[in-house]
Amino acid sequence: MKLRSADAAIGIVLGCAALLVRLPFRGRYLYHWDSVNFALSLEHYDVRLHQPQPPGYFLYSMLGRLVNLAAHDPNTSLIWISLVSGALGVVAIYWLGLRMFDRETGLVAALLTLVSPLHWFYSDVALSYALEFVLVTLLAGLCYRQLDGDRAGWLRLAILFGVAGGVRQNDLVLLFPLWLVSLRPLTWSRRAASALVLGLVVLGWLWPMMALSGGPGGFFAALLAQGDARVLGDSAIGSARELGLNALRVAIFVGYGLCLAALPLLAGPWLLGRPLRAALADRRVWVCALWVGPALAFYVFVFVRQHGYIFTFLPALILLAAAALVRLGRRARGWAARIYWPWVALLLVGNGLFFLLGPAALFGSAQLVLQAPTRQSIAQRDQFLAERIDFIQHAFDPKTSAVLAGSLNFRHPDYYLRQFQATSLSYRLGPDFTPLPDNVHTLILFDDLSLPALPPGMRMLQVPLDGQNSIRYITWGSAERALISQSQIEIEPR
Repeated sequence: MKLRSADAAIGIVLGCAALLVRLPFRGRYLYHWDSVNFALSLEHYDVRLHQPQPPGYFLYSMLGRLVNLAAHDPNTSLIWISLVSGALGVVAIYWLGLRMFDRETGLVAALLTLVSPLHWFYSDVALSYALEFVLVTLLAGLCYRQLDGDRAGWLRLAILFGVAGGVRQNDLVLLFPLWLVSLRPLTWSRRAASALVLGLVVLGWLWPMMALSGGPGGFFAALLAQGDARVLGDSAIGSARELGLNALRVAIFVGYGLCLAALPLLAGPWLLGRPLRAALADRRVWVCALWVGPALAFYVFVFVRQHGYIFTFLPALILLAAAALVRLGRRARGWAARIYWPWVALLLVGNGLFFLLGPAALFGSAQLVLQAPTRQSIAQRDQFLAERIDFIQHAFDPKTSAVLAGSLNFRHPDYYLRQFQATSLSYRLGPDFTPLPDNVHTLILFDDLSLPALPPGMRMLQVPLDGQNSIRYITWGSAERALISQSQIEIEPR
């Protein structure tokens, strides 16, 4: 479908609406340990130090540095990238729906994105997923146009694919089949030119990323260590239990992204009502299958932990849900037709209310997978960090104290409490005991997940923060020293 001037106006209105509704709920503190990694990378980029974590996210960090020239605060800079990306993501999926289906589908897809709890949440925190959403949506749209006969767009498609890979390297792998198939209508010379341009763009960010991380040797050592520790160590390969857990995680994450829109998506195959041969001849089917399939297979069969991972293919699911909704409305007759749009409005309101009024965690769980993408989750996180950071800064001597954090918080002391001793303590600890510096006589436990099982007789002190929370800490004398591991601490004479 051709773009009209009205479509540009609709896109601007949608983008402004998305920005306005997201702006009041942005986080005041770095939300996740990955957020801290990104913030530290704005000051000093080195993948070996997890600034940021492998595989590097080079273009995202460099964009953060650029924005930080004006904002002068890494969290503010990264959140503004998320806010603007969140608004552009709504516009991008309107454009994609318009190109692949029609104006009504594009509008419904944009409204579903506008109120998607998961998209709303990641537009308000300092992580790279909102930017990924925009890039993969545009990438899929250009791939569809090329498959649909646009042979003049191969250059911008190759550049965009390389840029998307520089923001999040997983997209370069998981979306490669879609890009590769999109080359089919081109001549061999243009296919070769596309591959060359893509390679040059990738080299343009890969080389400086490696140079800032100790060269190719240092970079790939960090990458392999991360793969062994996280991806392969926790993968579902050869484990039926992990496979089931991964499938459950993906289902929950998709539920966060779609909420009530999952209902028309589940009815999609019935609504389409097309013979298999006709469906397989539809380019839209191939684009969506190649967009969703590789990423979904990887996350289920190999590795998935954060709900932002599904942003690789979430736009496709939102678009398909919108197409199913529109199809349902066109098939409705009589009373069903009269209640159709009120029902769609109720669906949109329900999704928005989940973000605005939903709990910080489902079933009161502390598990990361059940931490809901809601306004309350961001607000509670800000309050939790503000209380602890402010109290530790004013109550303890940074010259003789070290801070240990666990779980979601394990890198926050490295950014907010860097004046304390043994910087990066939580990040560096392993299963073996490490001695704390001789000038340290107090170990502050940032949260209750730090050293949960202490040996009998350990001198544990506790200071209340409010009616429910407190800060625990351990002290020892100048004639003693502390040895610490990921899970234990020992105090012994010097």
